[in-house]
Amino acid sequence: MIPTPFKPPALQDTTASVVECILASHDNEVYVDGEVCFLTKDELNIRTHNTARMLKIILQDKTEQYDISRYFWERHLHVDPLTRPRSHPKFILDAEYSATPEEEIHHPEIWKRQLDMLRSVLVHEQLHLFVGPLNRRINPRLTSLVWKLKMISPLREIPIPKILIERVGEQRARAATDLHIVVNWLELQANKRFMGTLSQAQDLITSVAVYQDIYQAVIEADVAIAEIFRQPEYRDYLLEHP
Repeated sequence: MIPTPFKPPALQDTTASVVECILASHDNEVYVDGEVCFLTKDELNIRTHNTARMLKIILQDKTEQYDISRYFWERHLHVDPLTRPRSHPKFILDAEYSATPEEEIHHPEIWKRQLDMLRSVLVHEQLHLFVGPLNRRINPRLTSLVWKLKMISPLREIPIPKILIERVGEQRARAATDLHIVVNWLELQANKRFMGTLSQAQDLITSVAVYQDIYQAVIEADVAIAEIFRQPEYRDYLLEHP
């Protein structure tokens, strides 16, 4: 049987998105700003509602600087405080980044940082849907791109993140790490658009709790990576459309 080639889904309207909260039914340990914290069920659910509220603000923002329309392929979003972010089979974000309406008013710097972090995670998971799986049979162009990227020195031997081993198993974790070279670099470019400068984008993504070795590698190799992405066969990955 001939495998079906991968094709990115169609872009969706951010204003037609649906944000659903999956509320916790018990107390648990979760990530909060990169730290493992124990929260009660009520605390988890408050964070979940606040994250959902922030997501709606992000999705409704159509200003030129913060419009995420070019990075939006799945409009049904779920916030689950007990699940790490993932793009499929159901699109889920956790409640790690969450600020209250009171913080929006009285501590705008905290509010903005949490909003920026949440936007970055949202775009990261959306980019997984755009890039697709690292599978040479159904996605040979991505496989070719990753092969070229791994010829760049900082990208050759990136340590496999523990979270990927836990999520997909040791055998598939290397391919998942290589896939994140593409996703994380594109996330960096998106944040450059949102934040205004490369240094601000780098500061943001290096504060993400996971994939630190991958983020550091793509930052170090940023110029060389960009040269490969600008090659005609890969240029559309840059999402340069208006």
